[in-house]
Amino acid sequence: MKLLVKGEHNFFLFQDIVYYYIKSLSGGFYSPIKNKHSSNSSSYYIYNSWFDVLKEKVLSSEYTDLSKKMKNLFTGWMVTTNIAILTSQKERKDRDLSRYDFEYLEKYKPIFLIEHCDNYNSYLVHLDGD
Repeated sequence: MKLLVKGEHNFFLFQDIVYYYIKSLSGGFYSPIKNKHSSNSSSYYIYNSWFDVLKEKVLSSEYTDLSKKMKNLFTGWMVTTNIAILTSQKERKDRDLSRYDFEYLEKYKPIFLIEHCDNYNSYLVHLDGD
């Protein structure tokens, strides 16, 4: 599977979506979803009740082979996407990278391919499998 993500802001969002998905699979359930209802309304409590049921179902369900694979790729996912972001920033010269950033680029290697397109403003993510 190949995904084209245009713009660094969208790539950060893409990174976060996968991050929260993997985190929820790992049992550290956290969701950036907010309850849109005010805390003194009945809808607020109904929403939270349904959300708790969903959370319990996700955490108690059997893991598929894909979800097991995703859980094991958590560190690799973050490292690979961070490398792509730092490389893009370095090539565009948007900001001065710190010594730590350069050390990060030298120390870690990506576990899958992310190509840069459109003068390092877009990311083509190559994911194996579904």
